[in-house]
Amino acid sequence: MGSNLLQKIERRYAKKYIKSFKNDELILGRLVGQGLFHVVYKLGKNKVVKVPLRPPISKKLVRQLYENELQSIKLLNTYFKGLIPKTEVILSPKKHKYIIIQEVVQRGSPVLPTHKEMVRKVYLKNKELINKEGLALDFLGLVGLKSCLNAVFNKEIIPKMTNILISKSNRVFIVDTNLLELKLHTKTVRTIIFWIRDRFRWELTKFFLKMYFL
Repeated sequence: MGSNLLQKIERRYAKKYIKSFKNDELILGRLVGQGLFHVVYKLGKNKVVKVPLRPPISKKLVRQLYENELQSIKLLNTYFKGLIPKTEVILSPKKHKYIIIQEVVQRGSPVLPTHKEMVRKVYLKNKELINKEGLALDFLGLVGLKSCLNAVFNKEIIPKMTNILISKSNRVFIVDTNLLELKLHTKTVRTIIFWIRDRFRWELTKFFLKMYFL
């Protein structure tokens, strides 16, 4: 009951949020998923729209988040060429909000421990990303992380990755554009807190990757 109510509240917020883009084609479909930063809804037949969980507090922050997303997509397409669905970041006309629109991975399903060979290839590319850029993929996703934690205590639960999907044609696609910051570039309270969070997330991710997927 509580979960359904929360989804209704989030959907109401998302519908109000996207009105700022003044685009009649932005019609929310069914809920697809939720990560740390965005709620994902179906958009038409072949796309999804990612709406920030919380509205950015200033135009300056919106611009920063927008540019961060653009840079992340550029890096992903450089280091993981061919593995990123077509993705665009859009600013509202007043430049005070942003959304991410991404093509759907047709019949995409989560990566499982049986896909070790595919994961290893992505993992090697990710090591290159870490060494050169100080950034890392968030392999598991929020739902995937929960599945790995639960699998530790319940052997019947199958751990999975939800930020990396396997398509119908057995191809790997990275659907999350958020990169974990493993190198502290600037020292402010905000960046230090985010760096600690991302380092912890990466150490936890590495632990589960080695336990289940590599």
